[in-house]
Formats: sequence, structure tokens, C-alpha cells
Amino acid sequence: MRKKVSPIPKGYRTVTPVIVVKGIQDAIEFYQGCFGAELSHKFLSPDELTVVAATLKIGNSLVRVMEESLENKILSPLTLGGAAASLHLYIDDIDTLWQQALDCGASPVTGLQDAYWGERYGIISDPFGHHWTLASKIENLSKDELAARTKEAFAG
Repeated sequence: MRKKVSPIPKGYRTVTPVIVVKGIQDAIEFYQGCFGAELSHKFLSPDELTVVAATLKIGNSLVRVMEESLENKILSPLTLGGAAASLHLYIDDIDTLWQQALDCGASPVTGLQDAYWGERYGIISDPFGHHWTLASKIENLSKDELAARTKEAFAG
């Protein structure tokens, strides 16, 4: 008797981000060096020489990375001229990771700041055009406190 196959592979959640890059091997190395990503799996082309996709584990989350394919209209932010979305990364020591990301070749999109919603927060763009919002929670706010701060932030 065959064991039932789970429709969601082990370790995955219902939603898994997939990002498209030009230069997947460089991207894998960047995410490993910058975010401590672990290579979970890589998918090779039929010649078994070229990586066309990979699954990376960052913290407790999985991210798939795909090589750009113009013929299949799978395009990277560099080809499209910008990122259409960002990946949000919660981390313990945001100041250290922020500097590490910049040292690895990321560019700041915003500054690193203590945001009104109770997080230390900033946005970087990686060398492959993807935006990453980096955050560490620094305060627990009640709904009323958050509403008051939001109102104040948007008043000026």
C-alpha cells in the first residue's frame, strides 16, 4: 500500500515566495552570506550543469529563487526596471544585519528607523533588484496607542 502524498511538501507553508534573479548562483551566494540562508534544494537544467532554481531556508522560512528566463517571460526586477513587491524579514539584531547587508552589496531604499508602529525598520534593495524590508519589534502597542501614533504620523 502506497503512503498518501501530502499536497504541500514537508517544511513548506501554504504561501512560499518565489523571486526571479539574473545570475542565480551569485544570488544564492549573496543570500547565504548576507542573510545566513541555507541551501535546501537546487534544481538543475537537463544538462545537469546549470542551476535554474533553488530553495533557500532563511530563519524558519523557505524562499524559492529562479533564474530569469526571457523565453518563458519569467523576468527579474533588473529586466523589469524595478521590484513589484518586497520580502519582509523579522530579525533579532536589525542594526547588525542592516550593516551586513550594505557590506554585502545591498543598497538602502529607506533609512533604518524606529517606526511609529513599534518596530525598528528599514528597506534595502539587493544586487538583484529585490526589496527586503528588515524589522525588529521594539515595542508592544495597544490598538489605541497604534491608532494614535498612526494619526499623528499622517497628520504632518
